[in-house]
Amino acid sequence: MQNTGKQEEKTKLPGFSINTGNDRKTTLKNNNMYKYKYPRAALTVDALVHTEENGMDYLLLIRRGTQPFKGSWALPGGFLNIDELLETACRRELKEETGLDIKKMTPFKAFDAIHRDPRQRTVTFVFSAKLPEKTVVKGADDADGARWFPLNNLPDLAFDHLEIVKDFFKKNSSIPSEL
Repeated sequence: MQNTGKQEEKTKLPGFSINTGNDRKTTLKNNNMYKYKYPRAALTVDALVHTEENGMDYLLLIRRGTQPFKGSWALPGGFLNIDELLETACRRELKEETGLDIKKMTPFKAFDAIHRDPRQRTVTFVFSAKLPEKTVVKGADDADGARWFPLNNLPDLAFDHLEIVKDFFKKNSSIPSEL
């Protein structure tokens, strides 16, 4: 390794080597060290972004542009990239699908029902953010649309997202009786 004047740290993880320099950039290189006989679950993230306006709670949803559940409403979210942290992935997916750029989100809970996603076994980590007001959003990337819905008048939701929403607002003691 050539000395570039930057202190570098090389760390080994199962199946990957990580080089971290002073610029805090991280690169992962798959060294095919381990291959597993059994399938592994995929990790996903979902963003539960809400606000209150004129005494009414609102939830940000996207309309899915791809299968499964194409055309259905869902929480913004998606798959974790191999080189990112969970919150970073959630903020990335939120920005890609709605244009909303949030600097900090709060971890809520993991959801791991066996058949929560028809494509494959997934475990999702949900992060939340409460905004001071509704902001302009626009569906992009793999979302055909994005909009704010009154919490007491949600459309049918894809995956297990209604369960996630109910659980979140139950734990945060402001769930409408209609939900």
